[in-house]
Amino acid sequence: MPGTKKNRYKSRTYLGISLNGGVKMAKKELLQKLGDMSQYAGFQHVEYRSGRGKGSEAFEAYNAGGLQFSVMPDKCMDIFQLIYKGVNIGYISKNGLVAGSRYDSSDDGFLKYWSAGMLSTCGLDNVGPACVDQGVHHGIHGRLSMLPAENICTNAQWIDDDYELRFSGEMRQSMLDGMNLRLKRQISTGLYDKEIVIQDTLENLEPVPEEFMILYHFNFGYPLLDNGARIVKPKGKITPRDDEAKKGISDCLSIQNPRAGKAEQVYFHENKTDENGMAYVGLINDKLKLGAYLKYRADTLPVLVQWKSYRPHDYALGLEPSNSYIMGRGLERENGTLKSIDPYETLRYKVVLGILDGEDMIRDFEDITSRL
Repeated sequence: MPGTKKNRYKSRTYLGISLNGGVKMAKKELLQKLGDMSQYAGFQHVEYRSGRGKGSEAFEAYNAGGLQFSVMPDKCMDIFQLIYKGVNIGYISKNGLVAGSRYDSSDDGFLKYWSAGMLSTCGLDNVGPACVDQGVHHGIHGRLSMLPAENICTNAQWIDDDYELRFSGEMRQSMLDGMNLRLKRQISTGLYDKEIVIQDTLENLEPVPEEFMILYHFNFGYPLLDNGARIVKPKGKITPRDDEAKKGISDCLSIQNPRAGKAEQVYFHENKTDENGMAYVGLINDKLKLGAYLKYRADTLPVLVQWKSYRPHDYALGLEPSNSYIMGRGLERENGTLKSIDPYETLRYKVVLGILDGEDMIRDFEDITSRL
């Protein structure tokens, strides 16, 4: 965690392991070895010129800790690709990158345009299957992930001896005579960090309460996701979504190879938290001596959804902090789990996406989760 401001770059550690991926140097010493900071850390603002993603923009960021990731201002400031030291971490669907302007709200439209990517934020009107609730049709997983950001701000700046990359923007989901919600997002990482910090605030801009759903759909793919990989988490209740999930509950935390005809399986986890109210889950590949983890505020994201897809070409694992059980808005209402935000209220969300590099960091992560 960040230490004192004066020595921030020296004290950014996780589980007692240094997060600094390169050789630690003070700002003055480092700058003497560089012509421009872009040779060590920074970002490029790019536009895609072909395919179904044509017209989409991205901030392609990289740092000295080994992170390379793309932030998509046209698609909810989500993270599309994440690579660590040349190893792919996320899952990209066979749809590839699809521009936000191609949003399709029909019942199966989501399946035709969803790009997946490292993070796809779902909501705010619906999470789960398409449904009609109180006379209004809602598509699969809502439309938040396809909304463009406004008031976009990018910054690469020195803060004492740390060089921080920061991206922010606002998405507004609204309708005439209906909801008017604003999601403000900030994504940041430091010079040597192996973590990406996502901090969101959700505001209700109406004088009446508004029901809503939100899901942070993190998607992990090959080669981090592979036969023998395993999910690590604190002890806690695990609930299968349906009969298909019940069949695999005994090995729901282990990963196998793709299997033709294998149906998806979904589980709901209720995880214990640390003293700061943060819950943890990780995916570890012992063969690669590499892992990735999520750390998230459980007060506003009490449910961890696990999605296992073993179909060839749809080989993915979703680890998804949520405020619901992804049943769709109508069934969530019947279940009594549809959340609401008060008039002009603000709710805060925080999710940290990090990398576990090597046996020491993996062992320490296992140790802290086992003690919760």
